[in-house]
Amino acid sequence: MSESWILWTLGKGYAGSILKTCEWVRASHEPDETAVISNDFFGINVAASPEPDSADIIVARLRELGLRHVRMDFGYCSFDSYPEDLFVRLTEEGFRVSVRLVPPPEEACRLHSDSQRRKKWGCFVEKAAERLHDRLELLEIGSTPNRSRWSGFGPGNYLEAWSLACVALAGSKIPLGGPGVSDFEPFHNAALLRAMASLGRVPDVHTDQLFVERVTEPEAYDHRIAGSGIGRLLKFNLIKKAHVLSAISRDFGIGRTFCTHVCWSRRRVQRVQEDFESKQADYLVRYYLLAAASGALHRVYWGPLSGQREGLLDDGTTHYPAIPRVAFHEQSFGQPSLWRSRPAFAALAHLVRTFSGARVSGACTGENARLLEVVLRDGGIIHVGWTRDRGALPLAEIYSPAHLQHAVARSHIGAQLPAEHAALTETPVFLHWRGELAPPLPGLTQIDQKKFFISIPEPTVGHWSNESYEGVAAEHLLQILAGSSTTINPEHLERVVPALIYRTRRNRVWKIGPPGHSPALVIKKFPSGRRKKKKPCRNWNNACELMRRGINTPRPVGFLESRTGKDPGYFVSESFEGAASARSCFERLREPEGTPEIPREFLFEEMALFAKKLHDRGVYYRDLSAGNLLVRRSSVGRIKFSLVDPGRARFFRKPLPLRLRLADLMRLVHPLSWKCREELVRCYFADDGRFDRRVYFLAFVYYDCKTAVKRFLKRAGQKRNGYGPLLRRIRR
Repeated sequence: MSESWILWTLGKGYAGSILKTCEWVRASHEPDETAVISNDFFGINVAASPEPDSADIIVARLRELGLRHVRMDFGYCSFDSYPEDLFVRLTEEGFRVSVRLVPPPEEACRLHSDSQRRKKWGCFVEKAAERLHDRLELLEIGSTPNRSRWSGFGPGNYLEAWSLACVALAGSKIPLGGPGVSDFEPFHNAALLRAMASLGRVPDVHTDQLFVERVTEPEAYDHRIAGSGIGRLLKFNLIKKAHVLSAISRDFGIGRTFCTHVCWSRRRVQRVQEDFESKQADYLVRYYLLAAASGALHRVYWGPLSGQREGLLDDGTTHYPAIPRVAFHEQSFGQPSLWRSRPAFAALAHLVRTFSGARVSGACTGENARLLEVVLRDGGIIHVGWTRDRGALPLAEIYSPAHLQHAVARSHIGAQLPAEHAALTETPVFLHWRGELAPPLPGLTQIDQKKFFISIPEPTVGHWSNESYEGVAAEHLLQILAGSSTTINPEHLERVVPALIYRTRRNRVWKIGPPGHSPALVIKKFPSGRRKKKKPCRNWNNACELMRRGINTPRPVGFLESRTGKDPGYFVSESFEGAASARSCFERLREPEGTPEIPREFLFEEMALFAKKLHDRGVYYRDLSAGNLLVRRSSVGRIKFSLVDPGRARFFRKPLPLRLRLADLMRLVHPLSWKCREELVRCYFADDGRFDRRVYFLAFVYYDCKTAVKRFLKRAGQKRNGYGPLLRRIRR
């Protein structure tokens, strides 16, 4: 192919795809209530390992998953080696295997200009057809033509590879797949398929690696398409993207559309939250359910079976290949016998067992939640529901007690749950009914209020309410609230003799002894008032969000919120025993004759690391005073920090800018001398080199002046004589 022909053909393809934009925008973003989840819907990517027992272990793991569709990558060195051995073993065990042929990047990038490389590629395709043809389900050609830095393929070189492959496979009945575009870039899909049609053959299966990882949640509208504002109007979520790809397939007479690789990377998830493995399982289930409900994708292959960053099995290594697995999954690493199952592995196995051969019969979509009704092969009915991240809705608010009594509730990994206390959260919940007992699909308008969320795995937390209060509470807190009667009464919290009183002014804070074998509890009481009504819930939400982001805070146990605001509210958490406040540690440093228990340099280094992690995870605490940071030294000499009073915290998806970092730091270091302040701030900025003494000096002088003015006004008693509004402005 001449370069001018390639440019002309691709140019026409891109121009034609632009004309299709209006049609793509009109595609549906809602689930298809007639979608069928075929037995062939679930698949996974695997790679061979040089270890002798690897094939046996991989086959056993695939048997545990219960799926039968597997995808592998073959390079120039894969034949007469362990990848071919694994391929043969899988086909002998009854798995249907798809193979993607991928040349080395240095070969792919020169395919159009070098005749020797073209000949080598053609021979490789012929060899693959000769050695694998009677066992193949699908043969994919090339890899990620829109990511040349990964695979070496640009659109022109990919078309050259496709043309040579079609010549090598002339007369063969092997189904071909392509073009394998990565992410959602439909202009590339349409242009490449148009050019492939001009070469005389379009693929039998349209393949795309439909990632939504960069928008974090599977349900999210893609903000990268025309920005966040317009993106919410265009509504390009996973379902709409799948419909667009399916429409492109129909334009070229292609009957099937596969998503051949999708996963969430540990590195990306842990930018804002700590527990990668639980979140990987959540996203896997939500992605598969939405993809199935779209009715537009015929199969979805999950990302690598094993791997350090993305695998369903943790390979136990720190190795990551130079070429990302999405472009070429060459081999597995580590000892297969030591691969550890992550929750996502059990979640996928549960999906395959439950939904293979089922059909979607209804869907209900709220702003922050999803409910799907699925009819199973045996006639049973499942309602599977979940919320967006940080959302929750008690099942008791959307189903009647009679319906919940006949339901069997299961988690995303198949564990049974108490239906009457369960809630829709970011972790999907499955409600099973026998066909005649299933209720109609309820509405989800209430979830848009987004009252609270539950992100704590243990202890089990349930929702409750009465005429005056509503909230959530752990089981041992409910025992205290009930007292000796069966009626839950928040006043019982104040009847327990306090073990320690921390504060009595404004918001009362006290500790009560451990109920049974449970930890001691700290209770914060908020006075009545409509403006203070939401404070207990806000403290609960913020404490849960801190834990999600890996920031230590005393584990929240429950909150009680007045319905009208006429009664006080309560927030209850576990006690962080054996700790002192950072303020008391700073005071000890000022004592000339005192020897601090924790050396100053060590304390400042650890405190700086904690504050930096807080800000890198996108948390603007807004009340990071030395009194709200607790410090405890462990038996092995490490320092553990914990944040209390989280009600004012704000959360962002990206690391904080310098201005907000300084706003937190100036509160934290205020009790220190100027020399110690500079030492702590230098520790904070030690890694990124952004320390500027002038900037930090001005910020801390400003805060010192602000604090001095507030103290003066309070001492003068002017707050009651007209300075209230001024004080509130200063406080903000």
